Amino acid sequence: MTNFTASRSVPAPAYGGGYDVVPPYDDGYGNGHDAGSTIAINGDDYGQSAPIQPGAEPLYVPRSAYAPLLFIGPVALCGASWAANGVPFITDLGFLFLTIACLWCLGSELVRFPQRFGIGALIVYGGTLVWWCHDYFANWFGGNTRAGTSFPPVVIAEAAFITSLFVFVMTIGLQIRIGKPVEKLILAVPEASSSGFFFALIVVMFLIGVSPYFLFVNEPFYTAVYKDMFAMRSGEGAAWTVGRTGFLNFSWGAYIAHILQIGWLGAILAAYYAVMITRNPMAKTIAWGVWLFWFMLAVGSGTRGNVIYLAMPVIALMFIKSEARAAGQLRRVNLRGYALMAVVLLGLLAIVQYQGTFRDTRTYKRDVSQIDLLKNQGNHMFSEALLAYSLVPEVVPHARDTFPGAGVVRPIPDLLVRFGTGWIPRTIWRDKPAFDDFGAAYNKMISGGTGLKGHGATICLSIAGGSYVTYGIPGVIEMALLFGWLCGLVERAFLRANLRPVATLFLLGLMTYLFRCYRDLTPHDLYPLLIGMAAMCGIVLLARQVFPQVGPSPDPYGN
Repeated sequence: MTNFTASRSVPAPAYGGGYDVVPPYDDGYGNGHDAGSTIAINGDDYGQSAPIQPGAEPLYVPRSAYAPLLFIGPVALCGASWAANGVPFITDLGFLFLTIACLWCLGSELVRFPQRFGIGALIVYGGTLVWWCHDYFANWFGGNTRAGTSFPPVVIAEAAFITSLFVFVMTIGLQIRIGKPVEKLILAVPEASSSGFFFALIVVMFLIGVSPYFLFVNEPFYTAVYKDMFAMRSGEGAAWTVGRTGFLNFSWGAYIAHILQIGWLGAILAAYYAVMITRNPMAKTIAWGVWLFWFMLAVGSGTRGNVIYLAMPVIALMFIKSEARAAGQLRRVNLRGYALMAVVLLGLLAIVQYQGTFRDTRTYKRDVSQIDLLKNQGNHMFSEALLAYSLVPEVVPHARDTFPGAGVVRPIPDLLVRFGTGWIPRTIWRDKPAFDDFGAAYNKMISGGTGLKGHGATICLSIAGGSYVTYGIPGVIEMALLFGWLCGLVERAFLRANLRPVATLFLLGLMTYLFRCYRDLTPHDLYPLLIGMAAMCGIVLLARQVFPQVGPSPDPYGN
């Protein structure tokens, strides 16, 4: 990608007529786009914005290199409390400072969003608040204990130190600006060339995704769909003729789920089409109907991660569109956009809490008055690893620290092996490694089952807790650096994508995946995105061969 001059404009793509201004950006490699760069949004809805001249706002505002210093205090306080055998007041003070630092940085990122589009930082600071801080203040701040559990102060202090250390190092990783080849690989996805092509792509992906309901159920497809939209995990779902063999699957029939996942990404594409591309009311209605269909199935799955997968990219798109408009109008603070997002996020919270409250309850027994919007429902990643902290390394050694220096040299290679082999079906590789001995034992202690034979549950220790239990402090540092770097990589690639539809869709999917990785940095949650992207790109490339008039979309960079 080459630099623009201030007066250079971008040719209008076939699916839109007007442009909004995006902040000029230098990606750290001497590349970027200047103040005249633009993005297409819904025809000419916001096309009145003229290219901004150098020196005028919105200018790209780089993140302060000193931001990680805000997190040294929490690390020092929680570490001192741990060294002193657990002093609750000091632990609470350290975690309070951690929360304040995250809130401050999150607020700064929101204010600067029109000039930075810092989606990576939102994952870092927002994810910390959602997955760790909420849990700590709900269950452990001020000497509280989570219902039915109690741990000595030294264990709480240890967990607080590991968490604070992870966040501190993660903010450093966010600043590491390497990985240009990875960014180019992400942005190499083929783009559709017209609004009509996008609509056809949405229809094709919908038909592929919904096809299992016609082929693999023992009842009419509409009955199966209706059941799956409301059953959650109550046992009232569709009568499928295929399924898994437990947490470790040895049945080819279980991979029908991946066909459904093509429909999931098609739903996100439909939402992008409705928000960013089409102005036709009928096309918007159909596109939103497609998204709502799959969103209802996600709610009915009882899996909150599925709801987040369908909802977060759409919320991000709406927020980005609002912020792009604010940038074009030179508004520093987009109060209307923040208010709208607050309402949308509150609605999403209500849906997630509904799932968490009733996912094992039959439909006729559900009473919505029992929903508590503030109660932890699956995001207690601080608490999840406390039992492990109390055992490792005093009672049980770090799981993968099997030779001197293993905690330093093994984390990244182990992760590469995990991602490199995770996609191989167990029907082919029946002895593929699953949990280590500690993982199976911990699952049994927490849930009553090993997670291997279809009973109990698989327990996530959080990305910080899992890194410490497996490798010790060196593993925490390495995984935090990696995770922060990944968040920054997605952010930089997003800016370089300049809202190209398929690339943007891919990056927002990666953003959602990283948000879910606070539970565990695992390839499992990445598969729906990769499978959907593979199908989408394959359809686009095939269409170009069958219909030569459907060429690649215009280069949004004007090169």
